[in-house]
Amino acid sequence: GLLALVEATPEAYRELGRVQALTGRSWTAPSLAGGRLFVRDHDELAAFDVRASGASAPAVGEAKVAAQADGKTELPKSAAEVVARYVAARGGAERWARLQALELSGRYSAFSRTAPFTERHQRSTDGDRFRLDFESLGGSVTWARDGEGLWWTFPLIGVETPRRLLDDPGKAYSAQLHRRAEMVPLLLQARDLKVSLGGIEEVGGRRAVVLGVEIPGGGNETWYLDPESWLEIAVDSTVHDFSQMGEPMTQRTFLADFRAVDGLMIPHRVAVEFGARLEEIEVDSIRVNPQLDDALFKMPKQPAGDEETPKP
Repeated sequence: GLLALVEATPEAYRELGRVQALTGRSWTAPSLAGGRLFVRDHDELAAFDVRASGASAPAVGEAKVAAQADGKTELPKSAAEVVARYVAARGGAERWARLQALELSGRYSAFSRTAPFTERHQRSTDGDRFRLDFESLGGSVTWARDGEGLWWTFPLIGVETPRRLLDDPGKAYSAQLHRRAEMVPLLLQARDLKVSLGGIEEVGGRRAVVLGVEIPGGGNETWYLDPESWLEIAVDSTVHDFSQMGEPMTQRTFLADFRAVDGLMIPHRVAVEFGARLEEIEVDSIRVNPQLDDALFKMPKQPAGDEETPKP
């Protein structure tokens, strides 16, 4: 987190000043814009004015805070009322309960590269089936769930051929993939949830109603809802990412560009921040209740002894 300003000369190392800019682990290169240097670690973002004395700089764009929940707006008094407004805004619980299959396609961006993705969901008596296909650093990635459980390919961490990911409490990544495989948003699912109302906070320059949600089976999430549309602004969760480090980290998922598709309100832009990583999804096409072949979700047979992903 130590930041130094050095004269740009080949003659010698001439340090002009230094400051302890951050206290946490930082893997992100600094960015310079409008005379300001932006730095970040896993928890904080800071900006430093590095203009020469007396110099002027163009204004840096600032997010405009929408006139929402301005203090005069009457907000719900209970978590149950907030959830009810959210369910209605998303299209209603009955419409989501009738959903049998969903297919999304568009562009997935990570590691400064963009490639197509396809995501498919199918309701089944043995649990929602799921398959997500995309490219990452030149390798084909598949995350999937069939009637027997999770399977994947993930060349980035050495999983070159489809392998079964066994459900083990010590393997936090399996819990994340099960959560990712759910076709219906958590607050719309017909099961008991423990939800608490946390007040008002500002997220990304917007005021948001905060909900604490206990995940059935373990874990917690924090949901930030727009107090006018009652749709998600962001969701905070805890994840493990083996390409960065083994310990858990906070993930923030931003959701935007909600559009009605057969009466279901679905976000068409999703950005995910965790650690030093940023992933973005732009949805170009959505099909509601398409006919999907069961074989899409089934893991190909593998040689004996190659059923489980090794530890990264």
